[in-house]
Amino acid sequence: MTTVTLNVSETLAKRLEPIGPWLPYILEVSLLKIKTPAAEMASEIVEFLSSNPTIEAVRNFHASQKDSQRIAALLESNQTGILSEAEVKELDEMMKLEHFIRKLKVSLVNSTVYLTRRMVFYLIKLITFFPNSTVVTMI
Repeated sequence: MTTVTLNVSETLAKRLEPIGPWLPYILEVSLLKIKTPAAEMASEIVEFLSSNPTIEAVRNFHASQKDSQRIAALLESNQTGILSEAEVKELDEMMKLEHFIRKLKVSLVNSTVYLTRRMVFYLIKLITFFPNSTVVTMI
């Protein structure tokens, strides 16, 4: 992963602070350049991530019922070959957003597995260095 440094005003920095962990994902959604009615779905995702959700909340996040129904209708129309050019673009954008959410959830699972492995690694080191420690006994 690459680190990017931005110069922002103090006011903006204060607004960004609580959403810091989610900022890369918010930027990614913003850069998808959604221009169809799928923009509402993109706005919901950005709003959700801007609320600084817990990892569990992100894992449980899914498209709204309205968006899910729209995707289902577009997919059904696509199978019958009756989508307009605008609907094809909308379906493509909604699928990009769905893919983004899946990718986000997978990255959280991978980072959780990584963190769990790191915690086990450090616990083993702790036990090795302090075998008779009260902390180790509590673990």
